[in-house]
Amino acid sequence: MGFFSKLKKKMTGSWADVSVELPEEIARGSEVTATIRVKVKDEPVEVDKIVLALRCSEEIRIPRHTVHANGESVTVDVRHNENLYKEEVDVTGSLQLGAHDHRTFDVPVKVPVDAPVSFEGICARYVWQVYAALEMSGNDPDSGWTEVVVS
Repeated sequence: MGFFSKLKKKMTGSWADVSVELPEEIARGSEVTATIRVKVKDEPVEVDKIVLALRCSEEIRIPRHTVHANGESVTVDVRHNENLYKEEVDVTGSLQLGAHDHRTFDVPVKVPVDAPVSFEGICARYVWQVYAALEMSGNDPDSGWTEVVVS
């Protein structure tokens, strides 16, 4: 592999494919298993750690809100996000993964009993999301944030 190919992988995080799976719905106070799947591509990778994160965010969207001030008015889209809960777990310490290696990691996840449930309103929603990543030198390969329903 040439210098520019290695540089591209380091910058884009394309060393491996990472996914995370949870049950479609999680009840508050219950413990479920998150499954992280890692598929390494053509080169071995040195991973500092694998992490799993769970978060709940409040998202507010008020489209075309008119604000009046000093005799003038302006119409704007109001948007605000607030993290209500976030937990990050170190799944592993450092490890070496070989080229074309396929690994699975099962991680217990518990949603607090007093956490808000998933909710979709007219202008606001509570959204729960899960994320897994390989922390390593360069851009970390990750699963992206995936929505889950908490009831």
